[in-house]
Amino acid sequence: MARPAKQTDNYNYNVESVKLLTPEGNESGWLANRRTDNGEVLGVSTEQYTIVQNGDLFGRADEIIADRGLTPSNKQIIVSDGGAKVRGIYDFQDAIQCKVPQVGDNMGFRLIVNNSFDRSLRISFALGLLRLVCTNGMTTLEKEFDLTKKHSKQVNIGDMLTSEKLDKAIESFQKSVGVYGRLAEIEIKQEDGLTILQKWAKANIISEKLREPIARIWNEPTFEADKDRNLYNLNNAVTQVLTSTDANAVRAMGQDAVASNRWEYSNRISNQVLRGLNKAANSKAVLAKLVKPLPVVEVVNN
Repeated sequence: MARPAKQTDNYNYNVESVKLLTPEGNESGWLANRRTDNGEVLGVSTEQYTIVQNGDLFGRADEIIADRGLTPSNKQIIVSDGGAKVRGIYDFQDAIQCKVPQVGDNMGFRLIVNNSFDRSLRISFALGLLRLVCTNGMTTLEKEFDLTKKHSKQVNIGDMLTSEKLDKAIESFQKSVGVYGRLAEIEIKQEDGLTILQKWAKANIISEKLREPIARIWNEPTFEADKDRNLYNLNNAVTQVLTSTDANAVRAMGQDAVASNRWEYSNRISNQVLRGLNKAANSKAVLAKLVKPLPVVEVVNN
């Protein structure tokens, strides 16, 4: 039976590992990681893999955040793929901020705590940004802070999640806005932004349904700060649609967003877009190729 795709905030379930047997009844050497509340198998692993329960992970994260005298302005737990992937998103938009000096944009600190039961995510801290002018969530190019290289028998939550590692994440946050500064320095023409969106749609980086609302925002920016024509504001148009709670924007994402499972989809697309724009900001050749108009027969309507 296929896993339900619906995204939820219910992380209060436990997972156990049970032995998988061959058709002959022999041990296969693999374990099935299954939820104890509904019996659903979330993934398979070897005996070297140790389950880290959501309650233990987020309980410890709450402790070290409190140890540093911090209080999240918002906390959200996102559970996807039937419980196989779990993300704890902590926003500190009031307590911890930094600025993109090239545009004067203020960013709030976002900390994402990752967990999974299908081996798709390491237990880690990931950095994010919250653009304060519109509270859009934005990604960074900083590597995740692996709290453990893998779920192993040596996993100790107390040693893995420490106040010192939280401090390092906060320090890296201050550096993470550098990529956005570089994007802001690369000016493009109005039609260049539309060409880039068309190429992304053609390459299936974004869907055509998603390209349309992004193009509308690029053509008519919602915020005064986004009216300059540069790679930074093109990225802002993308993230505005991806993180929007507006019903029209959500419908525009359609089946590509796997219905209500939008966070994983949005995070993946945001990362792809940011990496692509960062390459263009650092290479004139890449930028020139990206803004080169498509042949007339391949151009889609703006």
